Amino acid sequence: MTSSGVGLSIVPEVYSLRYRTEMVFKIVALSDGWALRHLLVCARRFSTLPDHARHYVQ
Repeated sequence: MTSSGVGLSIVPEVYSLRYRTEMVFKIVALSDGWALRHLLVCARRFSTLPDHARHYVQ
């Protein structure tokens, strides 16, 4: 719908960059505080993760 001019979309940057060559739309980065994402790594028990996964989260 966005590329047809019907509305707008708020999507992760990676998706907008992936489809910008297939669809016609303008990308505007959001800078407001609410637009910032905080990512977390979750596990039931970090001590039981495989070595490579434990190394990743340290």
